[in-house]
Formats: sequence, structure tokens, C-alpha cells
Amino acid sequence: MPHAFTAAAADLEARGIPYVTATVVRVVPPASARPGDKAILTRDGLVHGWVGGSCAEPIVRAEVAAVLDAGEARLICITPTAEELAGRSGLVVHTMTCFSGGAIDVYLEPTLPSDQLVVFGRSPVALALCELGAFMGYRVQHVPEAEAMESLTAFEPSQTAAVVATHGNFDADALHHVLGVGACYVGLVCSPKRGAAMRQRLADDGVSDEQLAAIDAPAGVHLGARTPQEVAVSIMASVVAARRGRQVSSEPVDASATETVTEGAASGCCSG
Repeated sequence: MPHAFTAAAADLEARGIPYVTATVVRVVPPASARPGDKAILTRDGLVHGWVGGSCAEPIVRAEVAAVLDAGEARLICITPTAEELAGRSGLVVHTMTCFSGGAIDVYLEPTLPSDQLVVFGRSPVALALCELGAFMGYRVQHVPEAEAMESLTAFEPSQTAAVVATHGNFDADALHHVLGVGACYVGLVCSPKRGAAMRQRLADDGVSDEQLAAIDAPAGVHLGARTPQEVAVSIMASVVAARRGRQVSSEPVDASATETVTEGAASGCCSG
């Protein structure tokens, strides 16, 4: 592929923006596109490349959102004889509106960014989460201190999980941030007592009941976890369940483990 094409794709992937690669695979002349022509498109429109003129490109643009939502590739046919192909399995047919009478087939392939894990804090659990998240293929953003929140890049809420493991240093600010942007999972590493106190503090700040209910506190599935690494596993189990729309045990992580991990946290103790 030409350098400009691969550079455009790399830039979108680095920024976590989903996109579709459109490739012209068949042409019935006359048409302005040629087999092998390619384009990169996002929900916002064409980024780079060429898949045809004023008749074909708007149709391709219109299909991008559906392809990204489904997360699956599709083949579209733009032809003046659309009625003859209607209902054909595996093919999405559109009517060619240009007077030229040509036809093209375009293969649309989505590229979706990997899920993102945002970890707040520099506690042992936070560091273990960063390591485990990266191992599981998540794009990890680590926010060790409150000042680092300014460097947070924008993220797609439906593909982002956030875990606050700050042990009282800036947990309220971190929770306000992630609840405001609507991360699909929000976990707070804490004891049950501190979790209840934090919910009350957020409620006093005007956080809605719906947002409060979205907080997993204490974060993680009840596994009897004791070490920071085991607690990280229990939290990632909850993250996976949230991403897959599954329900998990509502029992908290072992209270003694929470206290032990908190006491050993580099950022101090605030288990309440």
C-alpha cells in the first residue's frame, strides 16, 4: 500500500479510532474506480483514498457506521440492476444512480481498536492491573497521580474500563472524570466501608443514582484474592464480564485481602 494510506491507518489506530478499509474488488465499466482502489473511512467520513465518484462514495460512506456497529466485514454491490440481485445472501445491494450505467463491488472491512483500560493510582494493585491489562491485549493508560489526569487522551466509552486504585489520594476526582464520560466499567479498589462512604460523597456532589449504581465497589469478583496480582485478576474478571454483558458474583473481594493490599500500597492507606 502507498505510504500515505498506511500512515493514515496507523494514525487512526494510535488514537484508538475505529475505521473501515474499503476495497474495490470488481468493476463493470464505465466507472471511475478501478479494481484495487482503496479508501479509509471513519464514522465522520473519508480519511484517505478513492472508491469512486459522486455516485459510489456516498453509498460507501453510508455503510461505514453499520459495518463498525456490527464489527463484521461486508460486500456491497452498487449496480443499476439492483432489483435482480436483491436478497442475495452475503451481498448488500445498492442502486447505482449515475447515468453511466457502470457497477462496482466494494469490500468493507472494519478495524476496531482494542479495548482500553484506564488505571488510576500507583498502588501495588494499580501496577498489577497495568501489567495484566497489557498482557490481555488492552490499551493501558496509567494515571499514577492527580496531575497526570490532564494527559488523559479521549476514549470510546463503550470500549473503556476504568479502575480507581488510588487509596484515597484523588479517587473522587478520578471517579467524577470516568463517570462523566461514561466508561463501560468503573471499579473502585476499596473496602466495603470506604465504598459506601465514597458513594455518599459522590451523591452529595450531585452524581446521579444511575451513575452511582455503575460503580463496582469494592471492585472485583469474589475469588478470595489476597495478593495484588490476585486482586488484579479478580478485577479483570469483572471487566471482561462487563464487556461481554455478563453478570458476576456481587460478593466483594475478601475483606482481609483488601486491608492487606491497602496497607502495603505505595500511595498510603485509606481503606476506611
